[in-house]
Amino acid sequence: MYPEKESATLELKERLTDSFLKTVSAYANYGDGCVLFGVADDGTVLGVSNPKELRLKIENKINDCISPPPEYTLREKVFEGSVIVELAVKRGWDTPYTYQGSAYRRSDTSTVRVERQEFRRLSIDGSGLSFDQLLSTEKNLAFNVLERALKQAIGISKFDQDTLRTLGLIRNNSYTKGAELLADVNQNAQSKTTIIRFGRTISEFMDRADYEYQSLLNQYEGALTMFDKWYQPYEAVVGFERVKRIQIPREAFRESVANAILHRRFDINGVVQVSMYEDRIEVLSPGGLPEGISETAFLYSTAVYLFPET
Repeated sequence: MYPEKESATLELKERLTDSFLKTVSAYANYGDGCVLFGVADDGTVLGVSNPKELRLKIENKINDCISPPPEYTLREKVFEGSVIVELAVKRGWDTPYTYQGSAYRRSDTSTVRVERQEFRRLSIDGSGLSFDQLLSTEKNLAFNVLERALKQAIGISKFDQDTLRTLGLIRNNSYTKGAELLADVNQNAQSKTTIIRFGRTISEFMDRADYEYQSLLNQYEGALTMFDKWYQPYEAVVGFERVKRIQIPREAFRESVANAILHRRFDINGVVQVSMYEDRIEVLSPGGLPEGISETAFLYSTAVYLFPET
C-alpha cells in the first residue's frame, strides 16, 4: 500500500487517462502537486508495465493539451517491487493554464473547473498587471473630482491628458481601469460603497448613502461626510470639569475606509459596506488576503500590496 492518501496536492492514478490533464491545469494554476501513475485510489500499488512509454505519452499529452505549457518533471520510482511514475507539476505564473479552454483547481481530492470570475482573476494575475493597470473600454471620461482633489492636495496649476499619463491613468492612448475608477462617472458596477447609520438595533435605520458608478474619491469623501454628521466630539462632565471626548477617532476611520475602497477586489461582485453604530463602526471590503500570503504572514510579516503604486 502506498503510504500517502489522495489529497489536494496528490492524485493517484491506476492508469493513464485524459482526466489527469485537469489536475495538471489545477496544480499549474494554484500550487505544486503530484500525480502518481500505477497506484489505485485506495493506495494499492499496481505498477506500470512500460514506464518509458508511459512517460512519453504523459509528456506528449501535456505539451499538446495544456496551454501554455507548464513546468513539470517526470521520474520513475520503485515501490514494493513495482515501478510507478511520478509527475510533479510546478505552480506557474503565466496563468491561466487551460485544458480544452478551461482552467481547473483542486477541491480536496477532486479537480473542478473554475468559475468565470475566478478565470478572470487568473488572467489578471498572469498578465503581470494589477487590476487598475488593465485597459478600460471607456472612451469618454471626465475627471473634475480628481482635478479638484489634486489642486487642493498638491497645488497643480494645469490638469490635462499629460497629467493622466503621469498618474498612469492613460496607457497606449487608452484609459486604464484606474482612470475608470477615478472618473466622475463610470459604468463599473463592481465599484460601490454603501454606508448605513443604525440606531440602537440593526432594525433602526437612521441614515443611508449609496455611492455607485462614481469616483472612488466621491465615495471616500461621502464616507467622511457621514462620519462627521454622526460622530461629532462632545463634552462630558468629569468631577468639576468639562472634558472633551470623541466617540471614534476620525483618523482611524479615515484610514480604514481608504484602505477598504482602494484595496478591495474590483474583479468580483460586492460592495464596500460601512456599518455605523452608536459605539463602533464596521468596515467590510470585498475580497480576501492577496494571493501568496497566509493569515499568519498577514499578521506577523510584511504586507503584499494589491496595487503597489497606490
